[in-house]
Amino acid sequence: MTYGRTDPEDLVQDVLAKYVVAFQEGPQLNEQSSMAWLATALKNAFISDLRKQGVHIKAEPDPTLLEAVVQPRPEASDQPFSATISDQDLELAMQTLSPKQREVFEASARGLRYAEIARQLGIREGAVAKRVFDARKRLRAKLMEIKGLKLPQGNGEV
Repeated sequence: MTYGRTDPEDLVQDVLAKYVVAFQEGPQLNEQSSMAWLATALKNAFISDLRKQGVHIKAEPDPTLLEAVVQPRPEASDQPFSATISDQDLELAMQTLSPKQREVFEASARGLRYAEIARQLGIREGAVAKRVFDARKRLRAKLMEIKGLKLPQGNGEV
């Protein structure tokens, strides 16, 4: 019922050590009471060990889950997607943005902080962040479409 050959021995030794400490100076138990105490302590120690092992097993990463979630990395010789985009591709994709998205995206691309863009346009900083997010998502979808690639599931266009 335990995982290794030494686990039962370790449990018994731990329980015996607890028994010696518990009854070293205290009242002495008769043989029947001692056996009952030891059996109960051993059962409780075993259950505690199982719980600890369960926690450790839950904490360990599941390698099959990682493989299912993480996409395989491209070969080192493959160019990054950004290196395949031409200026014409980017301009074509930029045309799909709404005027508000384009204005905020271009300001962000110039290096302005969201707070500065919000102050200049008289909008909230959260609105700036949302427009930049939507613009990036839409640009990525359009660029993938231009290059004839499929978007991963769940990353559809806004």
